[in-house]
Amino acid sequence: MPDTGYNSTEVLEVLIGGCIGFVAVIGLIIFFILRYKVKIEQIKADAMVKAEEVRAKNQLEIERMLMQERHNSYYDNFKSNSLQDEICNDNEMIQNRHNERKRI
Repeated sequence: MPDTGYNSTEVLEVLIGGCIGFVAVIGLIIFFILRYKVKIEQIKADAMVKAEEVRAKNQLEIERMLMQERHNSYYDNFKSNSLQDEICNDNEMIQNRHNERKRI
């Protein structure tokens, strides 16, 4: 057998060391990939929470505007009815005065 200058135990130690190093590098790569995926999921979750907050805020704003519109509509309707009542009352007063003058 030709002598290559390497002892079989040395070669075995180098191979084992290389495998251990390879496994360690693969483990680190897996660790960083998993950490990256967790960060992505965190960002997605934060974005969903933010979107839900915005959606809820917009819904509240819409409901507030609808309530304000209903209130204004009611007030305008009430004011319009009051104005119509006043006009009717004024017309009745004018008619009554006119009738009183006719009597005299």
